[in-house]
Amino acid sequence: MNRRTGSETSNTVHIVISMHLRDYTGSNNETDIEPVDNIECLASSLDRLFPGISHRLIDDQGNVRRYVNIFIDGKDIREMQGRNTDLSGAKEIVILPSVAGG
Repeated sequence: MNRRTGSETSNTVHIVISMHLRDYTGSNNETDIEPVDNIECLASSLDRLFPGISHRLIDDQGNVRRYVNIFIDGKDIREMQGRNTDLSGAKEIVILPSVAGG
């Protein structure tokens, strides 16, 4: 089920959150938030909407957890500047689990 929370103006960032985090988001897998500057701010903004989610995204050292993939406008932050990626111009952020296979 897709249900947006928060404001939906053109001055927001659209966030898509994998359902593997539904313990924190309930049935919400999409939301819109105010623009953020970096990954730390993203985690804090999401934690205000979905308490506890930031711990699932960011470790104690401020790094994105190994099993979490974050895409900014279709680009993996690991191929950009990682946790230091500038998010100020982002339009869409997608948060997905890592997928392993053989």
